[in-house]
Amino acid sequence: MSRGWNALPPEMTLSVLEFLSLGDVKAFSVVSRLCRQLAVSMLFKSAKLDGHEAVESFLSRFPSRCRIYVRSLHVSMRPNEVMQQSDCASSQTDLLVILLTTCTMIQSLTLYVFGSPQKHIIPPFARLIHLTSLFIGNVAPEQLMPLSERSVVSIAASVPHLERLTLDGITRSLVHAPELLAVYPFVPLVVGDEDVESHPVLGSDLSLPSLLRIPTLRRLQLSETHLGDSLWGTIPSSSDLEVLDLGSCGHETPEFNMICTERIINNLAKSSSIRELFINTPLQDERFKDPFSTPLRSLDHIHLMPLLPVDRVVETLFTLSGSPVHTISVECYEEDALEMCYALEDFLTMRLQQPDAPFYQRLRVMNLQFVVLDPSFPMSDHNESLGQVRRLCDAMAISGEMPPLTEPTGVGRFAEHRHVRKGWWNPGQDTTMATQHDQPTLGY
Repeated sequence: MSRGWNALPPEMTLSVLEFLSLGDVKAFSVVSRLCRQLAVSMLFKSAKLDGHEAVESFLSRFPSRCRIYVRSLHVSMRPNEVMQQSDCASSQTDLLVILLTTCTMIQSLTLYVFGSPQKHIIPPFARLIHLTSLFIGNVAPEQLMPLSERSVVSIAASVPHLERLTLDGITRSLVHAPELLAVYPFVPLVVGDEDVESHPVLGSDLSLPSLLRIPTLRRLQLSETHLGDSLWGTIPSSSDLEVLDLGSCGHETPEFNMICTERIINNLAKSSSIRELFINTPLQDERFKDPFSTPLRSLDHIHLMPLLPVDRVVETLFTLSGSPVHTISVECYEEDALEMCYALEDFLTMRLQQPDAPFYQRLRVMNLQFVVLDPSFPMSDHNESLGQVRRLCDAMAISGEMPPLTEPTGVGRFAEHRHVRKGWWNPGQDTTMATQHDQPTLGY
């Protein structure tokens, strides 16, 4: 290597490394000891660990002086096949405590746990002062190993500067939901989590609605979680949320999920300027339609998610017509593609009949994406209807991304058709998390 390269200050060298692929950075790191020292921060910038063995290997192979460079950490605590369920909680908690107490500079954490970790998992989160984005999901069957709301609320509230929070598959605690015990539709409950210690700010009230008392929170996403706690509608919110994504609970009816969603929106809107709303249930609250009284006065982007019934799409869009929406993004399962195209065609045709309606005048972008739920399911022949939607958008100067026209065969899925993520782990499921063999290797 030339003397000129060696003479560059470290910050300039790191700027060059930013443009290299991970493979190229690995190759650079074996050139010399100096190159290794410069490359180590890039090699450990992102770590993906899938399973107990991967976490154990990472902790044993790489010392703590390397782990401090991790900025993005993606961990799945999927247990070994020989592990007993009774050993999972203790083992995964001990490993995570070591990981979190040494990866102290992380900014983004994705954490799939196998049921509820033990309570000593909570204190390390208070020391993650750079962490702004947190995902916690349960990869175990909820009926066998639930993930307690008390644990995750205490964890989230302990992070000093948390801005984005996503929770998937959280189970209500008997402490906060005694009314659900032994009552149809028999929503799963966590028992025995009374030992989760009181939070310095939240106290013993560690129910899910207490998440709204996190003042730094700007984005909240809840999926596969029961949202029936009445406190969602009354608890004072300290958050100024900009993005809200409320999923539906599979144990309850669509009507119940709709009531829960509308209740949370109406409460949050008192203190939050919600700009983006992800909709998984129909909406019909009349207050959303009036531009002078709507609680969603800052809403400009609506995301319609695949679980929203296609026959309620138009109704839901008109329910939100009081907000200054300029972008509508629609996702639907591929087998519903034809019906969704019909629904969007009806919605756009109404614009031709009501050209002066403010809701239509503001609309500038419409995106449509098909989600592959079952790759073996034959694709429906939706070309004609999709083409009509495209033509209507063009005629109204509405831009956006649309799926390509395709042949109605069961093969040849396009890259932009994404697979829906499952809320739990099962053997053989394809994940995006790397094994320990994909971790960076330092050494010559």
